[in-house]
Amino acid sequence: MGFYATIRTFSLNAAIPTFINPFDRQENMATRAIRYDQLNTDSARTASEGIMWANYNHNDTEIWNPLQVAVQHQIEHSGDTAADMMNSISHIRNEQYACSNYYGVMTAVYSHLIPQMVAYEIENTTLPALMRKKLKEMRDVVKAKTTNGYFDYRNDTDITDLRNEMTRPMSEFARDFNHQFFGSIQTQVLSLGVNINCLEGDTTDDQIDEMVDITTGQYGSLWRINTWAFLNGGFNMRTTAHQYPQISDDVMEAFMENLIENHPAIALRIAQNDQFFQDNPMAQSVGHSWTSRNRSDDCWFKVPHDQVNKKRTVIFAPPRTFFGKFTPTLSDMNDNLIQFKTDVKDFLKSAEPKVKVKMDAANALADKTAESVQEAVIDLVQGLLDDADTVGVGTAILGHIAGIAYLPIDTSSFPNAHITYTYHDYTRKQDLVQHFYPQHMNGIVSLTDFNVTDEVQQVLYQAYQENLDSHRTNHANRCAQLARQISQQTTRHDAEVKVIMDAFTEYQTQV
Repeated sequence: MGFYATIRTFSLNAAIPTFINPFDRQENMATRAIRYDQLNTDSARTASEGIMWANYNHNDTEIWNPLQVAVQHQIEHSGDTAADMMNSISHIRNEQYACSNYYGVMTAVYSHLIPQMVAYEIENTTLPALMRKKLKEMRDVVKAKTTNGYFDYRNDTDITDLRNEMTRPMSEFARDFNHQFFGSIQTQVLSLGVNINCLEGDTTDDQIDEMVDITTGQYGSLWRINTWAFLNGGFNMRTTAHQYPQISDDVMEAFMENLIENHPAIALRIAQNDQFFQDNPMAQSVGHSWTSRNRSDDCWFKVPHDQVNKKRTVIFAPPRTFFGKFTPTLSDMNDNLIQFKTDVKDFLKSAEPKVKVKMDAANALADKTAESVQEAVIDLVQGLLDDADTVGVGTAILGHIAGIAYLPIDTSSFPNAHITYTYHDYTRKQDLVQHFYPQHMNGIVSLTDFNVTDEVQQVLYQAYQENLDSHRTNHANRCAQLARQISQQTTRHDAEVKVIMDAFTEYQTQV
């Protein structure tokens, strides 16, 4: 009362400026977002339930583990491979987390859409043919001038001249492209990424074609795309009203068809956000607001996106403003993912006979490899026992394998101070050299596989007796130590109890 009464008193005096309620000023400066409890969020719940099966904890036993086995054995069925199925599920899993908010959705959309826009605009020009021609000429120069596997790109004018002949028209195309679609953004969205050493002498024509095609996304692409600059519009921690680019219907239609087929999780999130605006008619725009360096979230407003004023926020118009009639529906995208899940399960079911055949063959090879290891180990240890120079090492190994005595194994006389053996790996189809560790031989070989002389048996028996005596002596010593500790603890306990009892006796005499 006192504060606002003071404001009213000051307002009556014309010489003193009128005060404004600071809370009203704050409201005028920043557009208030719609309270979350006023929004219908059923669309988010529906989308999450439709994509939940792709997570590890939901599909381990039913899908992911069997698919891993199928990938391990390179299973292919009806033109589909297990590796492609696994990659698709991995993409769905990663994209659903990356697109958990609308800012993430549009980041993913532009990362796929802008390359397609570039490909569409460049298709009817002579630039792709020029790029292929110059790249092949550069490749030939590198191949001819490479000496002992080395070529100095920086000081060769033939390479730099060819690159400049290619990059000049590329720069003109990028400048026109940026002006046409992103004219309001000062930072270039499309720019060149031609490294001086982008080619090797053994680069193939197919690899050059992949470099020229921006939609492949292969390493060595000749373009760079700055989606961050376009999303944020020169973001400087102030309100940014994002402007969707003007895309022709044929480009948008082709893009959405490709997105739904190859990136269903992104398409699902687009549909979810569109359904959200249908379920909440009061919302006219969506923003993504940063409350700290590592924390941000979506918020919605009752005014159009170009009228929102909120710091550290990027504001978007509803998705249908951009995707138009090609905006997917939430029910269709959920059905699309359910169908993909059904396709994966049908693939695994149909591939079971092939998996069984491959697994049986792999197990048979593994068994033959185990037999090869066993034979190699037996030959190694028996050879050590039969050689007078290494019989001590062989005896110590037998003691380790039997578990009756752990004699020191002196490997100083062996190459690199290691005992090795060679076995044939039938799975890899090659001979392999393995270091010998006696403690790993338990259960692989039996003592009956070795020809043990009486002298060796006598040494092992003597070591066994010494090992047994050592354990008994250690046990007796430990028991004696524990007895001393018990005696000391008992004496300490009796002294403490006596102090307490004496104190109680004195207490009784005083009261």
